[in-house]
Amino acid sequence: MPANLYPCSQQRLYTIATLVLNNCEKHLTEFQDFSPRYTLDYINERRNEIEAVQNLHSASVRRAHIQSHRISLKKANKQCLAMLQRLKRYITLAFPGPSRKPHLESAGWLHYAQATNYKWISTRAMMLMSVTFMENHLDTLCADLNMPSNFPAQFQQAFDEFNIHHENLLTARKKNPGKTAKLVNLNNQIYRKLMNLCGDAQNIFRNQDAVLKSFTFKDLQVLTGGAGTAGIRGIITRADNHRPIENAVVSVPDTNYTATTDKKGRYKISPMASGNYVLHISAPGFEPLTIPDHHVLIGTISSRHLQLSPASIPV
Repeated sequence: MPANLYPCSQQRLYTIATLVLNNCEKHLTEFQDFSPRYTLDYINERRNEIEAVQNLHSASVRRAHIQSHRISLKKANKQCLAMLQRLKRYITLAFPGPSRKPHLESAGWLHYAQATNYKWISTRAMMLMSVTFMENHLDTLCADLNMPSNFPAQFQQAFDEFNIHHENLLTARKKNPGKTAKLVNLNNQIYRKLMNLCGDAQNIFRNQDAVLKSFTFKDLQVLTGGAGTAGIRGIITRADNHRPIENAVVSVPDTNYTATTDKKGRYKISPMASGNYVLHISAPGFEPLTIPDHHVLIGTISSRHLQLSPASIPV
C-alpha cells in the first residue's frame, strides 16, 4: 500500500484542490504571464481529474459498507448455527437409535461444517433443509413436550435475517469497483500538482498577502473546515461483558489518522479536519468493526463509544 502525501482527508483534498483551481481561473492572466501552460483547458483538465478520482473515492466508501454488511451477515450466520444446534437436540430426543443419523442429515447437518467457515451457500442449504424437515416432522418433534411449538417460527426468523444480510452484501459487492492503492496514488498525483500550482502562486503573489492566502494549503484547510481542534475520542469495550479492550486500533482508511486504546479502552484522534470519515476498529480476538459515516464538526472533538464482539470460534 503506497503512503498518502496529503495531510488531510480525501474529501478535504478534493475541496481544497477545487478552490485552488477556481482561484487560478480567477487570476488566470497573472498565471499566464508567469507560465504559458496555465490555460483554461489546463484548469479544466485538473478539474476532470479530481471528478474522476472522487468517483473512485465513492467506491472506497462502498467498500466500507461491504465490510459492515459482512460483519452483520456473520452475526446472522452465528445465530443460524445456534438454531441448528437446538434442532439437533430436538431431533436426537425425537428420533433415538439408528434413525437419528439419517434424520440429522435430512435436516441439513452435513452442511454445518461449511457453514461455520462462512460458506454462505452452505448456510442457506442447511437452513432450507431444516425448515423442510420441521414441516414434515412437526408432530414427532413436538411430541412429549420436546420441541416448543414456536421454535419453527424462531428458526424462520433467524433464516430471514440471514437472507436479508446476505442480499445486502451481494448488492453492495455489485456496486464496488476500484482499489485502495490506486486511489491513494491518484490522490498523491492531485496533491503534487496542487502543490506545484501553489508554489507558482507563491512567486506570482509574493507581495499580495491577501491573494497568497487563497493558494496556501494550511489557510485553505482552516477555511474548509479547520485543521487543528477537531477530532474523535471514545471508549472501546467488549459487546458481551462491556469490559474495556486494550490495544484496539481505531483508524481512518486512506489517512494517517489512527489511535490505539489504553488499559481503560480509551482512544483519541486529534487534530483532524472536519468532515465525514469511515472508521475502522480492530483488536486481536475480536470481530473488526467498520463505521461507514462518522461526522466530525469544526472545532469539536466528538465522542464515539464502540463495542467489539469476540471472534467466532468454529464449532
